[in-house]
Amino acid sequence: MTVSAERICLVLRSRGIPTADVEGYKPFVALLMPHEHTVVQNHLRRIIMGGDDRASIAFFDDLGQMARGKVVISPDPILHRLGLLLPLSREARINQKSEKSVDRDELGHIHVATPAPVRPRSVNEQMFVRKKHYVYGSHCAFMFELDWLKARNATEQQKRTLTIEGAKQIGPRSYDWERRLSFQLTQLELPQFTAVMFGALTTGQVWGVGNHGRMRDKFLRAKEQDSSIFLKLSQGSVTLPVRVGQEHRYPIIALALEALKHNHEHLDHSTIRKMVMAAMPRHS
Repeated sequence: MTVSAERICLVLRSRGIPTADVEGYKPFVALLMPHEHTVVQNHLRRIIMGGDDRASIAFFDDLGQMARGKVVISPDPILHRLGLLLPLSREARINQKSEKSVDRDELGHIHVATPAPVRPRSVNEQMFVRKKHYVYGSHCAFMFELDWLKARNATEQQKRTLTIEGAKQIGPRSYDWERRLSFQLTQLELPQFTAVMFGALTTGQVWGVGNHGRMRDKFLRAKEQDSSIFLKLSQGSVTLPVRVGQEHRYPIIALALEALKHNHEHLDHSTIRKMVMAAMPRHS
């Protein structure tokens, strides 16, 4: 299976990860060997699925730097080989020449510049490795992700929320994350969803929000069923259901509380819990 520069940009941008220009990736993609296409495709798949993707994000972070003409010291064998094969840009050549320059001190001793250390990731780059929790059902899987509210570039002033994504099962332990449904909770919906996870609904009671998306056809429903919550994510004629058992409530609540605490730093967790329970609509 082959990859393209366009696909790399599409996948990274869909997950809010910074990318270089498409043209910057094309020379590197052209130099990939057949088995390296498979490796890069696997990196893209892990990012799409949203699993433990730190290594994959690091791979594309370094590749993006190279696509911008930067010199990257990467332990990855693919990136190392590409860096040796592909001619460096003018900026990269200047940087490389500067790193290899030789000078002398007052006594005539030769000093050879050592390679610069690998640049540590910035706070914003670290934010792109988002916290997630997965729930796997018999026909679908859901991902609950700590996210930034309707924003690509994270800043300290932006609000946090949860994004809920659902994907159909297409095989044993395999889910169609490329055609997933994505639903981001608004600031008003996040407290209510948190209350639902805390057990604010009575058995059989239903809570729902909707009118999301460009066509206003995305909906999220939750129904309390004894010791579990039945979630249903839908868009148009597509409906994805999953049962959230008691064992999943804690990690989901932890993500929701982290988002709420970020948005309201002056409140403690006990106060936040009382407030989210009070945010649930009253039923006669």
